[in-house]
Amino acid sequence: MLRECIAAIEKSGDVELLKKYPCQPAGNPRIFNWNGIPVTYRWIKHIHHLGTVNRVLRPSLGEGFSVLDIGSSYGVFSYMMNREYPGSHHVLVDLPNQLFYAHYFLRSCFPDARIAGARTIAELGTITRATIDAYDFILLPADNFEQLCGGIDLVTSFSCLGELKRSVFDRYLQSEAFRNAKYFYTSNPVDKNMAIPDAEVCILDYPIHDPAKRLFFGISPVFTYFYGPPKRKGPFGYKLNPMDPYFECITEI
Repeated sequence: MLRECIAAIEKSGDVELLKKYPCQPAGNPRIFNWNGIPVTYRWIKHIHHLGTVNRVLRPSLGEGFSVLDIGSSYGVFSYMMNREYPGSHHVLVDLPNQLFYAHYFLRSCFPDARIAGARTIAELGTITRATIDAYDFILLPADNFEQLCGGIDLVTSFSCLGELKRSVFDRYLQSEAFRNAKYFYTSNPVDKNMAIPDAEVCILDYPIHDPAKRLFFGISPVFTYFYGPPKRKGPFGYKLNPMDPYFECITEI
């Protein structure tokens, strides 16, 4: 998988971003060495996402823009965006355990960053644009998502929305924060059940189909393979399998 992702960023020219932002050692991830550059599979995927943002949105984002990342995990994409665009502000939404890791990771990478963690979230109440601008990173648990009432320029979500029940999917995409944002960048399974067996949404459910608003569309070159058990039992264990296609799109909202 890693080899295929590296080939994708070589083709797009995003290897220069990887050289600029090699994988950080915080948390002791299982790092591989590629031409002297520390990398992981997840890291390479977000290098691709950062490169796509640069190509499509850089002229439009302006200074001090805000990003809402739904399904942020431990904050790799938010880290890269903040490094590439100093002064940007980031709201990370995920389960509390993932945000715990994100707090550790981001604090390790940005010792002086203004980070709103769980205790601060409980005290903030409604999160407005003024609140977002007061922090570099806001770590917002999924259960507290309704505290966010707006102030977002770019919404991102990678390999997350396609795993949700329709009610949760609609909760995010019909929210005030999403509807009042400027841009949406996502990469998710084309069809339902690609990510998990009981997924309920497919590409037709995303608000990406207006050609007048759509800025970029393609099949993701970094969600292509996965390791899974062989169809027949044998001595060779897990093997590399083709992944069902993921689309990627940037659109105005």
